[in-house]
Amino acid sequence: MDGDGYFDIGEIIAGAAPNDPDDYPGATAAPAATTTPTPEEPGFEAVFAIAGLLAIAYLVLRKKE
Repeated sequence: MDGDGYFDIGEIIAGAAPNDPDDYPGATAAPAATTTPTPEEPGFEAVFAIAGLLAIAYLVLRKKE
């Protein structure tokens, strides 16, 4: 016990830090720091769209012959 009145196993199960007397089951957590999302490579989805259109065009033109 770390002096907060809860057993360490109970704190671990609840997701609280067992060695921090200010962190116990039911305590409100501090707001998380905001992070900016990593930008994705632009146009990556377009590769699949173009490949799909080319495949359809090939199938359509092949049937006409």
